[in-house]
Amino acid sequence: MPTYKPLRLFFIWFIFCLGIGIFIPFFEANPNSSSQFTFITIIYTIYALLIGTFIIGVFNLFYYKNWIKKYLYFNYILTAITGLIILFFIIKMSML
Repeated sequence: MPTYKPLRLFFIWFIFCLGIGIFIPFFEANPNSSSQFTFITIIYTIYALLIGTFIIGVFNLFYYKNWIKKYLYFNYILTAITGLIILFFIIKMSML
C-alpha cells in the first residue's frame, strides 16, 4: 500500500489557500469596504498557491526520494508547470 504523504502536502496547501481566498473576503465584505479588497485577496491567494506548490514540489524532490522514483511524472510535471507560470509572471512584471 503506497503512502501519499507528498500528495497530502499539496492537498493541505490547496485547502489552506482556498480557505484564505474565499473566507477572508467573505468575512471582510461590508458596505463600507473597498470593492477591490476581494479581488486583491484572490489574486494574492493565487500567487501564494503557485509559489507554495512550486516550493512543495521542490521540497518533495529531496525529501521523498522513494516516492518520487515511483511517481516521477506527477511531481515533475506539477513543479515544471508552476515554475513556468511563476517565470512568466516575473518576465511579464519586469516588462511593465
